[in-house]
Amino acid sequence: MDGRRITASPRPCSGRRVVAKKRPRSRVDGFVNSVKKIQRREICSKRDRGFSMSDAQERFRNIRLQEEYDTHDPKGHCGMVLSFLKKRSKIIEIVAAHDIVFALAQSGICAAFSRETNQRICFLNVSPDEVIRSLFYNKNNDSLITVSVYASDNFSSLKCRTTRIEYIRRGKPDAGFALFESESLKWPGFVEFDDVNGKVLTYSAQDSIYKVFDLKNYTMLYSISDKNVQEIKISISIFPAAGSINVSNILTGKCLAKIRATTSSPTEACSCSGRCSGRSCNSKKLIQASGIRSTVAEALEDITALFYDEERNEIYTGNRLGLVHVWSN
Repeated sequence: MDGRRITASPRPCSGRRVVAKKRPRSRVDGFVNSVKKIQRREICSKRDRGFSMSDAQERFRNIRLQEEYDTHDPKGHCGMVLSFLKKRSKIIEIVAAHDIVFALAQSGICAAFSRETNQRICFLNVSPDEVIRSLFYNKNNDSLITVSVYASDNFSSLKCRTTRIEYIRRGKPDAGFALFESESLKWPGFVEFDDVNGKVLTYSAQDSIYKVFDLKNYTMLYSISDKNVQEIKISISIFPAAGSINVSNILTGKCLAKIRATTSSPTEACSCSGRCSGRSCNSKKLIQASGIRSTVAEALEDITALFYDEERNEIYTGNRLGLVHVWSN
């Protein structure tokens, strides 16, 4: 299985399985999901899923910084009771679904942004003491699953909630419902989402039982009770070059495209009909990219999370300042 591991403490950590314990965190948290998706597409047997190297090079040829989103709210999300949720912190995970980008900060605050309006839609923290640890987009029913811990529970157990994307788009993140309420997900319990096979694996440490659920409707399929099983773990890592984003063929490693800081500020769009490079244009009608305060170099500095949206052909990156940057053609 290909799970997502996060600890049941106020601070998230690395991995693909969500576990109820604090463990060391690596710097590659947000990259894992994207790597697995690209890998599955590259080795897929279906001709229409894989793309040739020339197609990939063309797809990323003119990719550039287009937008910037900020997960930090200086006023603080309404009703927050945990001080660290109000502080600016780095992005550790990014997920995209249709026209919505979800960004999770290390503090545990999660925000949803619209790619249509480029505005923040809402925060996903529906309780004032909720610390979100991980995100999972369930394509089977077009919903977002959040895995959280709560101060009222002393951050000791994992709680899962599913919310349909359409409700989040309307600014109603509290319209979802709880999942796996019968399971005791305290250490060393965990929940693992397998998007390849459409299954969820849980482990209840209280009775040493593994359970497998269907991602389509969350019904339990079967359970396994075996105290001799010590651990199930699959992991993958990626280390991109500092100050750039490299798009490479997952099988050959050949670089298809590279995004680097070739200019000191975000790309400007030109309204003239001629083919120009923006800054060198004689037209006075240069349109500054909306909402971007960072330079390209700053946007590429200390990237802490990355997500590739194949449907929109966009790359989303997050950094230590809690900013999300959109890269597209």
